[in-house]
Amino acid sequence: MAVTHYRIESCDPTSEALDEIVTQHLAAPLAWDPAWTITDEDVVSTKGLMTSQLEEGSGLILFTKRLERLTGFVWAFDPMSVGAAPGPEPSLHIGSPWVAPSQRGQGLSRQLVEKLECRASASGTCIITSEVHAANTAMQSIQARWGYRNVGRAGDWLQYEKSLTAKQ
Repeated sequence: MAVTHYRIESCDPTSEALDEIVTQHLAAPLAWDPAWTITDEDVVSTKGLMTSQLEEGSGLILFTKRLERLTGFVWAFDPMSVGAAPGPEPSLHIGSPWVAPSQRGQGLSRQLVEKLECRASASGTCIITSEVHAANTAMQSIQARWGYRNVGRAGDWLQYEKSLTAKQ
């Protein structure tokens, strides 16, 4: 497999890419749950959450574009920004990596997550967490390949984490 290297950018609250990122983030579950529906309220609340996290510095969105089209992104945030109790070590939660179907299989999601992990580690984050729907077997395999451990389950969601302080 040939790996294409992408120019990865940081999203800010005023970025034109934010609307498309919100749309793709909300549509992602359609791949494994055809009954998934998206409401206007979902769009407004998700964009509001992402925007406030970017403004407060508790969230980070990295994205790539090719020919002015969004090709991939990863969204991560401090779990305390959504009401989680503080953990024993600073952590960051991956809300979603997404890659356009035409760009899959080229290493883009890995590049996005590696850049996110580097930024997180440099800022003192010790643990990265994520959740993967039980029906999303492709993402479960990817999480394991990237060194994330399955640490539990909450309903239909499998919980994963990766230590950034251990040797990678």
